[in-house]
Amino acid sequence: MYLQSLQAMLPYLAAAGHNNYVKSLVLFLNKMEKLQNTHPNVYRHFVKDGLFVIRRTDNYWAGIFPDLCIEQVLMGSIKSVGGLTRGRGFDDSTSLVWLLSMPTCAEIHKAIEEVCDANDTGVDVHKDLFKARLHRDPFKSDQGLCSLSSGVIADTSVNVDSAKQIGSQIVASMCDKSVSEFKFSKKNQVNTLTSVLYVSTDAEKVEIDPKKI
Repeated sequence: MYLQSLQAMLPYLAAAGHNNYVKSLVLFLNKMEKLQNTHPNVYRHFVKDGLFVIRRTDNYWAGIFPDLCIEQVLMGSIKSVGGLTRGRGFDDSTSLVWLLSMPTCAEIHKAIEEVCDANDTGVDVHKDLFKARLHRDPFKSDQGLCSLSSGVIADTSVNVDSAKQIGSQIVASMCDKSVSEFKFSKKNQVNTLTSVLYVSTDAEKVEIDPKKI
């Protein structure tokens, strides 16, 4: 299942331009497929003895990789309350004042909105039913791909919906070629909405963040 998941993700990594991941993953999958013949002892420990992952409990699906075990056990204690990275310059009294002041701040915020008549949304109207939100609803757009966060509609050059097909073609082009010498071409990868949003100037094309439009 682990190898199947990596194999399924390979085209998407290639289409997105994660070139180093693609090269490393191709080598890794090839070696792991031959592991039973090249290193039978390691294969036996992985498959039959269950030593492919670390288990701190006997529960089902409780096996984790060594790096995740280090993160959860060692780094978790360091980053927790009272650890090396928490609590510096933020003592208990400061935390208590901050927590107890939140309800009062919320009441003040609500009162200011009522005095300034700034809250005109209505009590019984959900924010997704406002005219502005309905107008930018990406699921009602018939003009092509649309950003869920900003409502910006992509032009025909954006092809992220074909990432699997494009990535599979890139992976297929790597066959019978040396991984170290294979060169990826950006024009063969997918075009995202961010990559085609730009303003032309005299000197260059400046990309625009669609979330700030």
